[in-house]
Amino acid sequence: MIVIALSGYGPGLVAAMSWDGNLLTLPLLLENYDPPLINLPSLVLRIASDVEWSSEKECFQSFCREMAAFYAVPEKKIHSENFNKTEANGEKSFNWIIEHAIYTAIKKDLKPPNHFSTDASILRIANLPDLYKVFERC
Repeated sequence: MIVIALSGYGPGLVAAMSWDGNLLTLPLLLENYDPPLINLPSLVLRIASDVEWSSEKECFQSFCREMAAFYAVPEKKIHSENFNKTEANGEKSFNWIIEHAIYTAIKKDLKPPNHFSTDASILRIANLPDLYKVFERC
């Protein structure tokens, strides 16, 4: 039933995920980060049922929302004891992923609107050159 529903969305889904009746690929959102594939069946179900395919704008918004939920680092992993440890099968720890994949992408690609600097949406906590000046005096 889900395959039939997704097959009907044709070009939109093929462009986003390489679909030919079977899921072939997922979009690569971040280098060095693979989403938890245990959530893949849920993603397919939610794309079939929750994405609004009839309107282009709503389709992009709902599809992006579902992809963001799929790629999000699970909150229970962040609060677990094994957050900093490398997995038994040699996979990178979530701490490594956040430090080297997510933070790197944020530093490189985040372009917030100018009004964020005046309305306290984003605050400067420290300025590295100023910190060097403070520690040079010590």
